[in-house]
Amino acid sequence: MKIKTVLGSGFGVIIVTVIGIVIFSLTIFSRLSEQWTEMSTVTVKRNELLLKSSIHLSAAALDFVDYIHRGSNYDERFMLELNLLDEQLHAYRSTADMMQDERLLLDKAEALTQLYRKSMQEVIKQRRAGVDPRILEFSAQGEENKLIELVLQKLTSFSASKTASATKNIIDLLRSSREGLYLGMSISLLATILTALLVMYLIRQYIKEKEKSLLSLLNEIKERKRIEEELKQHRIHLEELIDERTSELTIAKERAEVANRAKSTFLASMTHELRTPLNAILGYAQVLKRNKNLGERQLVGLNTIYDSGEHLLMLITDLLDLSKIEAGKFELFPYPLNLHEFLDGIGNIIRVKAEQKGLRYILDSDQTIPTLMLDEKRLRQVMLNLLGNAVKFTDAGQVTLRVSVLSQDANAIQLRFAVEDTGIGMDPSQFETIFQPFEQVGETQRRFGGTGLGLSISRQLVRLMDGDITISSQLGVGSIFQFTLLLPIATADVAAPLPTLPVIAYQGPRKRILVVDDIAANREMLSDMLGGLGFEIYLAVDGQDGVTQAQQLHPDLILMDIVMPVMNGLDATRKIRELPETGNIPVIAISASVTSEDEQKSLDAGVNFFMKKPVQQEILVHKMNEYLKVPLVYDHTLAAIAPQAESDERILIIPPMEEIDILYQMALAGDMRKIRQRADYLDTLDRAYHPFAEKLRQLAKTYQSKTLLSVIEKYVRRTSSQ
Repeated sequence: MKIKTVLGSGFGVIIVTVIGIVIFSLTIFSRLSEQWTEMSTVTVKRNELLLKSSIHLSAAALDFVDYIHRGSNYDERFMLELNLLDEQLHAYRSTADMMQDERLLLDKAEALTQLYRKSMQEVIKQRRAGVDPRILEFSAQGEENKLIELVLQKLTSFSASKTASATKNIIDLLRSSREGLYLGMSISLLATILTALLVMYLIRQYIKEKEKSLLSLLNEIKERKRIEEELKQHRIHLEELIDERTSELTIAKERAEVANRAKSTFLASMTHELRTPLNAILGYAQVLKRNKNLGERQLVGLNTIYDSGEHLLMLITDLLDLSKIEAGKFELFPYPLNLHEFLDGIGNIIRVKAEQKGLRYILDSDQTIPTLMLDEKRLRQVMLNLLGNAVKFTDAGQVTLRVSVLSQDANAIQLRFAVEDTGIGMDPSQFETIFQPFEQVGETQRRFGGTGLGLSISRQLVRLMDGDITISSQLGVGSIFQFTLLLPIATADVAAPLPTLPVIAYQGPRKRILVVDDIAANREMLSDMLGGLGFEIYLAVDGQDGVTQAQQLHPDLILMDIVMPVMNGLDATRKIRELPETGNIPVIAISASVTSEDEQKSLDAGVNFFMKKPVQQEILVHKMNEYLKVPLVYDHTLAAIAPQAESDERILIIPPMEEIDILYQMALAGDMRKIRQRADYLDTLDRAYHPFAEKLRQLAKTYQSKTLLSVIEKYVRRTSSQ
């Protein structure tokens, strides 16, 4: 009975033990199964989200580059890909068991995505503003995509690390569970061996199944690595595409530079070819105007020829200036300048044009402005253009130039230049258009006489002086063009101006001048221009001929053209400098090639001074005299008029207002013949008017139209005030 009880108890214990072991085993392995299933699901989902994120990021990078070069709807596709990327990152954040480092990486990825959007928005603004795609390619590199990709790689590394750690924990737990089972079975009696063996058999079967699951997980890990390798290759291919497109842009940039050089070469060649005949045209016009026996019609024709040539020269200069500005090769050459004298000279030019249209010209300038350092030529170019346009587009009222001081210290002064008119005005939509090259606004008839380059070049010149031209205008009321410049105060004295009287001869021994030019018209023009002043002129047809004649004649000065066949002017000058008998002869280069590079090459070759064609007689003669040092003889018939007018002004008896008005209209029209006739008529009215009439005849006979106009205008104002 006891044995049965013991056996029964033992069997019961065995059954309870076996049941307990079985329950314990099932509980452990159920937990292992749940953990494994959860870990597998989360790992697969995270890997899928990271893979999709990388694909969307790569597509967005391609759309970013394509939009810079092609535009179209690539910006919308870019924003769509970033939105999809954000969705994948939000989905990743919603997965279970997130680490703090993973959350930080996700925050960083979302922040970089926002920066990437802002980069695209900035590119969209610049591209719509007309910025060159090539410039955008260099300026908008967009490193955000690479940083986001780096964050995704780190997240992938975190996922793989967590998967490996979880797998190890499961295996460790499985091993510890198996040891616990072995320990539980060792506690039971030998009677439980069969049950234990059965249970162990079942356990081993279960372990085999889990091992299969582990092998499946390992295969998934290998597949993930394969996908990562494919993504890596995709990134490499993307970088190759970017490098290829960068190379294409570099080639395009080089081609554009070649085209710009070709354009500069063409403009320089065109300028040379146009300046060469203009030199003869304007030169002969100056020579012929010295003839005192010319009739009025002949003199008017010569003035028309000269003015037309000057206008063509201005157009050529504008084109060359625009080319230099676009190529970034334009330079300013500041010198000490008396601004008051400068503004008076500008006013003398504009006043005549204004009064021809019945307009008033007003100069309102601060008289405390000191001597300044600035480029007189370029500031004159800007002021004449702005004031000329004001006169051109004003039919009634006045044109005003205001120069005011904004601030000043010991070294610099800030000035505001404002050109105001009471003209037709403009619509605000035209403010930017008028500064575009070859653009003109206003009525069609007002556009004639211009190329549309003046305002464009003027704005560029002011910007080179660290200012900018601004506009305020109202249709039917008028316009104001103004700009502000910060100018250094000059410490040196202003250079003395050239005498205003024309040179008609010189005193002393005859000087030999050798003219070297391959163009016969230019040689003959210089021969007539200088020969009429008393110089002995010798002509050479090319550089080689010039060197030969220089050795034979030993001239006092050589005028050398640069571009010539056989031997050019630079080589000829070098040869002359090498020869002991000619090495000290002054050489003035007179060339139709007018770039700063041409000037520097000439100076390097040994010329004493570089002068651009067309030549101006007075400038050439005074420059020659710096080396010849002979007393010049001036035409004082013109100078005698002004002093005599001042001394006789007190005794002049002025005709009635009606006669003054008639004379004023004739002076505005520039009709010298009618003014002389009207002066004769005044003599018949009353002998008391004879001094006044004689003064008019002298001014009209010498064609001093500006002086004549200012004299009559003074009497108009005086009579009106009385």
